[in-house]
Amino acid sequence: MGEHDTNGFFSGVNPLQNITSMSDLELQRFQEECRGPPPSAKEIVSSMGSTHLVVHLVLIVMAFTTLAIFIEEIFYLRSKIRKNYRRRRMSVLQAGIPPIFTLTAVVGTFFPRGNLMIDFVCSIYFGFAMHALLNLMVNYYGGITAMLKRLRDVRVKISTPPVCCCCRCLPEVPMTRKTFKYLYCLTFQAAASRPVVLFFRGVFVLDPTFSINELIFTVVLAISMLTGMWALIILRGVSSTVLSHFNITAKFFCFQAVLLISNIQPFVLKLASLPCVLPYTTRGRIITVNYQIIIVEFFLLSLVMRCLYRTKGDADNLEEVEKRKERKIQNSATKTTLVSDASAIEMEKLMPDSKTNGNGVHIVENV
Repeated sequence: MGEHDTNGFFSGVNPLQNITSMSDLELQRFQEECRGPPPSAKEIVSSMGSTHLVVHLVLIVMAFTTLAIFIEEIFYLRSKIRKNYRRRRMSVLQAGIPPIFTLTAVVGTFFPRGNLMIDFVCSIYFGFAMHALLNLMVNYYGGITAMLKRLRDVRVKISTPPVCCCCRCLPEVPMTRKTFKYLYCLTFQAAASRPVVLFFRGVFVLDPTFSINELIFTVVLAISMLTGMWALIILRGVSSTVLSHFNITAKFFCFQAVLLISNIQPFVLKLASLPCVLPYTTRGRIITVNYQIIIVEFFLLSLVMRCLYRTKGDADNLEEVEKRKERKIQNSATKTTLVSDASAIEMEKLMPDSKTNGNGVHIVENV
């Protein structure tokens, strides 16, 4: 165990290679320990080697750097978005995704047994952030009434992933108040239902009195999340061109990256079959490595989101943006006309003197 503690669990050393030197009793005991629960914080700290310590220090620095970026971004949004409090609040909710995930992941690297509570906090925040992104897109339009007025002639394509990507026969529907109400409810249910499902999941997992398969909770959470994302994808599809000034497509893809990281990555690590390195059991090592990767990923994501939300254009109104575009087009057209007129005048100066006869034909005089 001392050798594994010194190397840490990033060393790639498979302890099962030394099984030939173990007795059957030692091998059986080792396998039982690997199938056990994740280690406690005391076991992790006591077995921490120098490499392991350096890795954790780097991850902690990344996490607090992410938090510092978020705090600085709050002050920036407060100074730039003064009039529109709702937009500022929704932008802060979106920018708060990376620090929430990184700080909880740091806690999870030292307390892997608390992964249920950590996932509970992250899932609740992510659900509310999903609903806040839809409200932020509506706010960019100037409100529900302004959005419906602008999109009244737009047909909404509902045969989009992740729910109806195979249903190409579905018709396109107009963007009405009723259609938007359905989209609003789909994102709201993701924010409202996830805390309830996760609460009962934690209760029934810790208390085996009622043997409910954990797969049921996973399926319910997946359906809730996918339907919420489906509503966002539909609204983003009709808004990508209109709201291009606000980088709505890039912001949406960042949100999709969060969804993939938090849901697909743990499943991939389970399929990878990470070897047991005591004191980390097989399950404990999967949980810990997942949290360590999350810290790095969300640190990089915080830098990207800082560039997207720390822009002067986020404080603009859509009508003002379109008026500025029209003025630019008019100015460019005026400049083009002036340049063409100046070119025509220069050509007339370079041409020899001429006059026009009664039939409209130029007659050159000074040849």
